[in-house]
Amino acid sequence: ALSGDPLPREVMAHMALERKDSALARRLLNGPPDQAGEKIQGALAYWAYRKPLAAGVYYHLQDYDRAVELLRDYEPASFETGYFDVRWGLLGRVRLLRAQSYLKLGRRADAERELREVLAQYERADPALDPLVQEARRALASVTRSG
Repeated sequence: ALSGDPLPREVMAHMALERKDSALARRLLNGPPDQAGEKIQGALAYWAYRKPLAAGVYYHLQDYDRAVELLRDYEPASFETGYFDVRWGLLGRVRLLRAQSYLKLGRRADAERELREVLAQYERADPALDPLVQEARRALASVTRSG
């Protein structure tokens, strides 16, 4: 937004959801690529942010399969280690979103694996991440109690 460029459609879809306009959010994500998407498609940093944002919108639209599919390759094995790769910083949140999606799909073992990864990653996390850690702990307790 600071650059004056059009907002990516994933951002506009998220904004539509905040206005409770799920039909617009779905149209934005399922429509043809936007100019902003074409302009920054090759930029890893933007792609890294856009996929989790789109997956979050699909999650809220109850399209859990689509959310999981978007995050399928969001794994450390595909991350860069020779330079800064923003995906490392987003990984815990992506794992939690994937776990939540798996739970909605009835894939409890996959959800449990993701939740354990979140907790292992954030074992000694900064207190600012406590809400995310507590959410993962509650979800894992629920999965293991009822599984």
